[in-house]
Amino acid sequence: MTDGNASHSMRFALFASGARFSCAVFDQLIFMDCLPDLLVVPQYPPADTKPGIVEVQSASDFLSRTNDTDIELLHAPREWQSRCAVTIRDRNIDFILIACWPYLIEPVLYTSSKQATLNMHPSRLPRYRGANPLQQQIAAVDLNCGVSLHLLNDQFDRGDIVKQAEFEAKPNAFNLESIEQHCAKVGVEMFIEVMASGQANWRSRQRPDQASETD
Repeated sequence: MTDGNASHSMRFALFASGARFSCAVFDQLIFMDCLPDLLVVPQYPPADTKPGIVEVQSASDFLSRTNDTDIELLHAPREWQSRCAVTIRDRNIDFILIACWPYLIEPVLYTSSKQATLNMHPSRLPRYRGANPLQQQIAAVDLNCGVSLHLLNDQFDRGDIVKQAEFEAKPNAFNLESIEQHCAKVGVEMFIEVMASGQANWRSRQRPDQASETD
């Protein structure tokens, strides 16, 4: 098991909508003893999430995961992005980790972290971009699964890729929940490795005018 404590001199915020994959990521961070310093949530349910796109937990169920922790909670509907950026800076947050977020985050917010803002996407990008990557993959009966950590820019799922992993799903576990759980486990391990790596060039690659178009 990767040691979450090894990287937790870094402060990070988790942006999590309460969708099932974001819950799996949050649970895995708790299991790895790598708690975020700040949990950022939109309103419930996410304003731009249409019924049936993602399974959204209730606010009480999702936020119960913060019980008995010192995690600070912050609400960030779309119109509060500048306000949220001020809090990120005030808290000296090194990394923002995003797991299922209902709106496109503006540069004022994704550049507010000291090191980088990373999205955890449950596919091996550029394959299966968008809001429903695993549903697309299951519909295609594609057992070659993966998870990506990429920098944010002004387009969904198109920022520079920082780290990726690939794995083969077992036919008897080729379902949404099983793949989400494995993606969350592998993705959190990758995020901890990234925080511990000490690289310092990510911010220069995360400018609003540098949108990656690799396909």
